[in-house]
Amino acid sequence: MSVPARQLPTPAPSAPAAHPPRRTAARPTSVPPPQRRARRGSTPAFWFFAAALVAVLVFAVVALNAMVVNTTYRMTEMQDRVLEMGEQHEALEVEVARLSSPSRIAEWADIVGMVAPGPGESVILRVPGERREGSTAVAPDDGGSP
Repeated sequence: MSVPARQLPTPAPSAPAAHPPRRTAARPTSVPPPQRRARRGSTPAFWFFAAALVAVLVFAVVALNAMVVNTTYRMTEMQDRVLEMGEQHEALEVEVARLSSPSRIAEWADIVGMVAPGPGESVILRVPGERREGSTAVAPDDGGSP
């Protein structure tokens, strides 16, 4: 101790305090919540991407509708063509039936000078050569020739 400190009177003991002083233990401090950055609004990259996506979707919808309209037009055209060809087919069937009728063929034969053979006047001529495969036609016997 220093000299002036020896000369000071010692303080009188004071009365005990009503509450003893609290001991403060080192408490774990809570971690503060992470700081969030303030939103600055949307970035230009986001707007560019969103606009490009919308443009692609609109283009796809328009292209799909164009394809549907084109397909419908072609289908209608083909249905009309099928109906037209059906009518043409019916007309050709009528013409084939008319041209292959026996009365028309007999009339044509008379015009060109053909005559119908009488009974027993028909002659079957045999042509020499190979027989074709699958041919089932048999020549009738002409009465005794080998």
